[in-house]
Amino acid sequence: MFRVAFAAALLLLLLPSSSPAAISGSAEPVDPLPALDRSAAWSVAPEGEQYASIADAPSSLLVRFRAVKGATARVLLREPIQMGADVTGLTFLATPSISASSLFVHVLIRDAKGNEFLAYTSSPDSFERGLFFPEHLWRRCRQVRFTTPALSHVNPEPNWRATLSALSPGTLPVRPYTFLGFVFEGDHQTPDTSHTDLYISGIALTSLTPTNTSMYYQFNGGVWFGEQDGVRFGELDPVPSITLGDLCYWLGSWDGRRYVINWEMRDRYDAPPYLAGGEEYDVDPASSAMPFPLQLAQSVAFPVTKAGTYWVRVKVRCYGSAAGIPEAIAEHDYRLYIKKGTAENPSPPAAGDIPRELATIGPGRSLIYGPDENWK
Repeated sequence: MFRVAFAAALLLLLLPSSSPAAISGSAEPVDPLPALDRSAAWSVAPEGEQYASIADAPSSLLVRFRAVKGATARVLLREPIQMGADVTGLTFLATPSISASSLFVHVLIRDAKGNEFLAYTSSPDSFERGLFFPEHLWRRCRQVRFTTPALSHVNPEPNWRATLSALSPGTLPVRPYTFLGFVFEGDHQTPDTSHTDLYISGIALTSLTPTNTSMYYQFNGGVWFGEQDGVRFGELDPVPSITLGDLCYWLGSWDGRRYVINWEMRDRYDAPPYLAGGEEYDVDPASSAMPFPLQLAQSVAFPVTKAGTYWVRVKVRCYGSAAGIPEAIAEHDYRLYIKKGTAENPSPPAAGDIPRELATIGPGRSLIYGPDENWK
């Protein structure tokens, strides 16, 4: 992978959306762009400064946007990036604050003829045309992966399930594309004097497919009518995981100070636990060192990579000021489909009791015991 800068720094500062682009192209299926996690790589177009600002946050770019109806802000790369001919995706992680808002999140691209397009993003918490709703209870402080479907299949407006819109009506994009930045459009913000924070990280160009990936998988167990969290690739998310933010909805609380999590996994529906684990997490909503949404973006990982279907049960206990007494307890089941993976898991399960639980790990055993089988 290589990216070559062509323009002088001063010109890039003055003309962020039209200056010559760095080039990104590679035979690898993922081209990470870690420099874009820093605010120095970005600028807010002047007409959007009344609605948006940017800043550095731990390992991420903070975009603060007042998502009132009619608000639009362009957050532009100071050095646009020309995409290689093989690029079929642009992805990033975003963690929202607890805000009563909804907003459109678009990727701004320019084609080979100089025409600009809004490529709609998609995420487990987005609706059509990139409409993102962080205010819903199950989406608060939940880190999600955004993708850009238009880079793999162009479905222009006006069409059902359109993937992009042309800023010059009637035009179709011609490769190669150039990544110019993001466009945020407000849908509603309550109260209208408040704002929504988005912590963006892990921006990458991709050419991932089920054929060239080493691993892809899918969780089923979303909170809204069985929604699925979309296909995940091992090159981007090496092991299946959820976050504290995912679990807070089941608790009905985002005010905890300590979370104790236990999980168990079965590799057959009728089997005892195949793997188990747990962790304790301390959070501080008032911390100035780590924003609260990023604290809730800490992951709970399930170390399996072998192809197959797994049933995951997660129990979370939320503690506040009273030590030893949980303020809330919740339990939730997920189903994990690893559609392509390794021949074996990284480490085989070991039989034995699960800490703080009554269950026992018993690889290869069934919950229907034979007359001579030891219940332990």
